[in-house]
Amino acid sequence: QDSIAPVITSIKACSNYIDDNNLTYDWLLFFENDCIPFQHDFWHKLSEFISSNNSWLYNKVGLLGFNSYQYYEKGKIKTPGNPVPEDYYSIDHFVVEVPNWQSMAINKTLFDKFIQIDKRYDNRLLNGDDIAHQFMLYNIFNICIPGLAVCHDGDNKLKNKINIMKSSSYSRSENSHNIFEDRWGWKWGKRNLNLRAQFNNALENSDFYK
Repeated sequence: QDSIAPVITSIKACSNYIDDNNLTYDWLLFFENDCIPFQHDFWHKLSEFISSNNSWLYNKVGLLGFNSYQYYEKGKIKTPGNPVPEDYYSIDHFVVEVPNWQSMAINKTLFDKFIQIDKRYDNRLLNGDDIAHQFMLYNIFNICIPGLAVCHDGDNKLKNKINIMKSSSYSRSENSHNIFEDRWGWKWGKRNLNLRAQFNNALENSDFYK
């Protein structure tokens, strides 16, 4: 059976578990099974970043994203066509529309307060984008921390000897992009050359943003 928005529902299940067991956590972590930290001090630096900035992160930031690399054996080599300006890699953090959702930290309090599940999503595709857009709807930022590196196993070097069950119904859908456009008012994707006009039209004519 297909899952309903599995990324969002799994985060929700984690948050509910914390509440049901009277635990206290400000941030939740989501990693795909083929995405790993790509530096030995990743967890220490992430904890340090949150601890030193949580006074404003707690109320203003919904998602934390990381610097994602594609090929394990090539190391920290930027993907050709990367749209991020070079000088962004030397700063502490910067605002993004949507973090690379294969690995992200989620503000539990803001997630519980603002994020709703659209049951039309029957797979994981664009779940992270939908969360990010819901946060932005309430003037909550999403940021990337370029000094924290992860690797999304694009060359299958990490999992080629691991028997991982594959499900196309979980990972892909023929209608996710249509759902996203109907929900938000514009087509998803960096190749959408009409984004500005669609965005302005949605703001001016959709009851969703009033």
